[in-house]
Amino acid sequence: MKDDEKRKVQNDQKAKNILTSALSSDEFFHIARYKSVKKIWKILEVTREGTTDVRKARKHILVSEYEAF
Repeated sequence: MKDDEKRKVQNDQKAKNILTSALSSDEFFHIARYKSVKKIWKILEVTREGTTDVRKARKHILVSEYEAF
């Protein structure tokens, strides 16, 4: 394995350790089966922030509530 590839694998493992150490046990078990840090990040992003449509709907609701206030 080349040094560059070895470094990428090490960095990937470090990133995965950092992400998983900050999770609750429920969240950890939800993402534990994934190997790719990118996939884990995307799942956590959607879980925490929602999809684009969900974010738009939240924004619309907040604007509506503000205007009704």
